[in-house]
Amino acid sequence: MAGLVVATGAGAVSAPAAEATAAQAAQGPAIKLIAAQHTITAQRFGNQVFVDPGIWVASLGAPLRLDVGRASYTDPVTITQVISQPGLPPQTRPLPASVLDGWNGLKNFISLTIKNNGTMDSDEVPQVYLGAAFGWSIPMAFAAVTNSTPPLCWLLFLANVLFSTIYDTEYAMVDRDDDLRVGAKSTAILFGDADLSILGVLMATFLLAMALVAQRGHLHWPYFAGLAVAAGLFAYQMWIMRGRDRDACFAAFRNNNWVGMALWLGIVMSLALK
Repeated sequence: MAGLVVATGAGAVSAPAAEATAAQAAQGPAIKLIAAQHTITAQRFGNQVFVDPGIWVASLGAPLRLDVGRASYTDPVTITQVISQPGLPPQTRPLPASVLDGWNGLKNFISLTIKNNGTMDSDEVPQVYLGAAFGWSIPMAFAAVTNSTPPLCWLLFLANVLFSTIYDTEYAMVDRDDDLRVGAKSTAILFGDADLSILGVLMATFLLAMALVAQRGHLHWPYFAGLAVAAGLFAYQMWIMRGRDRDACFAAFRNNNWVGMALWLGIVMSLALK
């Protein structure tokens, strides 16, 4: 897109003087490149770092339309810019097929500053960030429906982050050996030999948070029955993972479907009693 803009400008400068009036009458759009964000967190994968600057292309003044085609496979590509302005019929301006020849990106468009604050890398705990990303729909839903974010909203958000960290850590325990070989990071690697103990603490904290949800949401006994089932399922997961076998950890990860089902049924049945 940017190459086309630059070439279009060059074509307009070199046009014969007889076409100058027509070119002015059919002013095309102004193309502007916009950086979507000024600060970017670069994620590291092994020994590589990937940066996505998030560049938007804005067409100002008129829509940007380019018709590209060729009469046959043996004919050269033709490019025609279609310029539409309010109150005027569409006008066309042919562009040379070589508009992209030799284009090698934009110079001096972005500058990169790298800082290392000496703290823990953000990719040490990707499971926590995953939970926060998944759970952000909770405050969004509260804000959309109730126009507020009460304490119950943030309690559910915290519980969601805890639950996501639990089940994704169990999944990371399946891949821990492979992740160590390729240099990836996860909570399973960060927790090390204390993984099961920390998982037990996270599970207990999650159950406590969900019990507080019942208090805030005025839920009845079916919910607590579902919470008890979830606690039993967590105990089952801890038991089968005691040897840290990969298949057992994967089975524990999948078992969380039933944890979610138990809590969901408890909420539905409790609300039905109101």
